[in-house]
Amino acid sequence: MASESTLILNEYFIKYSPKSSGIKPIGIKSVLLSKACSKSRAQTFDKIMILPFITKERFNGSQIVIQEEGLRNEHAEPEKFRGLYLLDQEQNNIYHMESDLAQFGYQKFYLSPDNLDEFILVVASQLSQKVYLKGNLEANETNYILSKLQQKMMSMKLENPEVQTDLNQMLHSQFYQPLEILQGKSLNEIALCFPQDVANGLRIKEEVYSELPGSLISELCKGDKELYNFYKMMDLCEENMIIQNDFTFSTTLRLGMEMNQNESIKLILNHIFKLNRKAYNDLIQLDLPMILKYPKIERIFPFLGRSHKEYMDILDDQ
Repeated sequence: MASESTLILNEYFIKYSPKSSGIKPIGIKSVLLSKACSKSRAQTFDKIMILPFITKERFNGSQIVIQEEGLRNEHAEPEKFRGLYLLDQEQNNIYHMESDLAQFGYQKFYLSPDNLDEFILVVASQLSQKVYLKGNLEANETNYILSKLQQKMMSMKLENPEVQTDLNQMLHSQFYQPLEILQGKSLNEIALCFPQDVANGLRIKEEVYSELPGSLISELCKGDKELYNFYKMMDLCEENMIIQNDFTFSTTLRLGMEMNQNESIKLILNHIFKLNRKAYNDLIQLDLPMILKYPKIERIFPFLGRSHKEYMDILDDQ
């Protein structure tokens, strides 16, 4: 069962003073067993401890202590345990990326030297200290931010120098997939300066661009659709969309507006308005207040007007 291979840990900030006290969520850690070891280690998460990791009176982070199964010998020795060390202080092996809002990252802990498909994956996101100390975010807002960061990390195409990248294939099938090497941005966002490339991307079929090859979720599931659908239902991953947030919560539309790429934005808007889906509407509403503040939109007519030459070029190509 996928639920037996999944552990969600919530982190809280506790504040106590005579005048005010409270507890607020500040982080999420998702601990996931890969498909290759989910059956052999079905009880790994049955006995688990979360402990501070301290060496020489110095706090280094936390450790997740899990049960190692099948190691009890004929003399009935006590069960062995394994510690997963999550370092987040001077030494850091979990938070590889950060923004003004949060720090986030992932780490694999391999369980067998003979099989690299057997691993425990830890995906972590945590608000930055200056953000949670201000206390401006409600619990549901914090959960939305942290969950979105984890979804993005699970779904993006990982940087792998050992695998040769075929740019033509990426332009045809992975045009909308976030890339780790681009810090969560997609080729679609890089191509906003080139309306013709944006128009070509919009011709890709949804069943092609929605897939997540080379991502953490694909490594975790190894083609198991049932397992993938479970993680999707748990909001641990997300399918690729034509517009989406990056790690700074700027959408494709907002980036295009900042770059003043009106033609590309109009092409994208026209397409997603035809799709008319709630997910796209939510993204547009989330970014609309910021878009309307931009000083580059001096008049609405130039933004809505279309360059006739570019329009004719696109029609000829279609």
